Order: sequence, then structure tokens, then C-alpha cells
Amino acid sequence: MDITEQNAAERLLLKDPDALAFVFEAYGTGIYRLAQRVLAGIGQPQDVEECVSDVFLTAWNKIAEFDPSKGSLRVWLHIIAKYKALDYRRKRSGGAIMEPLVSEPEERQTTEELALNRARIEDVVRLVESFDPVNRQLFYKRYFYYESMEEVARSSGLTVKAAESRLGRMRDHLKRKLLAGEEEFG
Repeated sequence: MDITEQNAAERLLLKDPDALAFVFEAYGTGIYRLAQRVLAGIGQPQDVEECVSDVFLTAWNKIAEFDPSKGSLRVWLHIIAKYKALDYRRKRSGGAIMEPLVSEPEERQTTEELALNRARIEDVVRLVESFDPVNRQLFYKRYFYYESMEEVARSSGLTVKAAESRLGRMRDHLKRKLLAGEEEFG
């Protein structure tokens, strides 16, 4: 049975090394670019490679936590990569940086706090996945790949101002939906 994007997660769950090789081949470049952007100006080039290795090791060890109903394997891997790279950046810069929308769970958090963090991450991914393809690409390029506004605008064929406006509306939409969800359960 050949490994495809559709069955890669299932094969990883079975600890198939060929599935890991496939996932690395399919998503490694994007994850490397993301780590490179987050770690730009910090540490050594080897830090990016180490971070990428940690991403795939984490994916290998935690594949049972992947839920395809909440997003694609690619998105899940990029979320892991973003948080790993931010952790590396924090460690290498010797100080705190601005916290992401949802922080990586810490060991001292309660089970309830861990569950709430996971639910928030899943909500954000679900909401971003609901954007139309053009807006979803804009969002990922800016906030997951850390591309400059000029790069985001150029690649989408928009002016910088138009791209900024779309991203602002998407952030507002996410904020409204996430706040509405908190009121619903709060």
C-alpha cells in the first residue's frame, strides 16, 4: 500500500518509518521555512535543523493526538513547528518574546487548563480552515509562515493595503467567534 497524504497519519500511528519519510518529504520544506522565519537572527543555522528534527520527532511520538476532523496533517505539523520554533527562539534569545494566541501547555497546568488550551487551538484551526482558500492562504502565509506583508500581497496578487484589510477582517472574525464561544461555555 502506497503512502499518500490521506493515509500518512494512519501509517504514522502504526509507526511506519516510510510514512515518516513521506511526511518529511511532503512537508519538510514548508516546516523548515517556517522555523527559519521564526528563528531569523537568533542562534546558528543548525538550530533551524534541530528544530525541524524536533517537530518530526514530536509528530512521530504524538501522532495519536492528531484529529483529522479538526484540520489536516499539514496544519497540525505547522502548528507543532510554530510552537517548537517559538520555544527555540525564547531559549536562544535569553528572554521572553510576545506570547502566541494560545500558549504551549506547561507542565504545571491542571488537566482542565490543558483541555481548555487544546480546545482553543482546535477552535482556531477549525475557524481558519473555514476561510475561503484565498483568505486561508493569506492567513497562513502571514501568521504561520511569518511572511512579510509585501510577500503576502505579492503572492496573492493584492496590494499591501488590501492584504492588510483582509487580514484585519479575518482577525476580527476570529476574535468575535472565539469570544462568542467563551460566552457560550463560560
